[in-house]
Amino acid sequence: MIARIVAATTLCPTGKFVYEEGAVTEAPTEGDDPENPPYAAPPAAALSSASGWVTRYAGILDIGRCTNPPSEEEEAEEDGDKPKGPEKQAEILPLTPIAPAEWTTDTYTHGGPSVAISRSVCWPGAFCAYQLVGAVEKLASLYIGYGHEALLNATCDASVPFRMEAPPPFETEPEELVEQEDAPLAVENEAWLAAKTAEVAEEAATMPDPPEGEEGY
Repeated sequence: MIARIVAATTLCPTGKFVYEEGAVTEAPTEGDDPENPPYAAPPAAALSSASGWVTRYAGILDIGRCTNPPSEEEEAEEDGDKPKGPEKQAEILPLTPIAPAEWTTDTYTHGGPSVAISRSVCWPGAFCAYQLVGAVEKLASLYIGYGHEALLNATCDASVPFRMEAPPPFETEPEELVEQEDAPLAVENEAWLAAKTAEVAEEAATMPDPPEGEEGY
């Protein structure tokens, strides 16, 4: 599961690396490859859209491999046909441009150099951040989640009803207690006497009248 999340959520700027003969290498610098222009670190604003990001690693297929197993010639056996292997899937090569439906991108400014943020829709809690400070690139990938995809399909279709429920909000601190002075004893006695008088009067009002001529009345 960790390998699937890392392969699916680790991004890098477009053009930073090149894919040659099954190996991912650093983008050619000036003088290495005359056919390709030298790589220049882009500003964060260039990564405010999906076209500025690519996946760093190859995607992992459902069979647990990055590539489909080599095909073998079908050979008939004495007892019957040879069982077929799993259906081949479309391989996800490294440095594949991200899909706008699977990622949200934006650029934030906090008083310093801008920071480009890419957030995964398929894997809630996965973020990639990019910042250019002078000529130094700063790139980070972060995942804080539950190890579950947001949807059950691979295309992250918003029409699918199942989504992971967000955790409850954090509890806030209670308000501070306000101290107040105690009332004098005479005031407390007066309030208690008034309450008792009202209670006795209410009870007396509900009692029936005594019969006429009965002793004790």
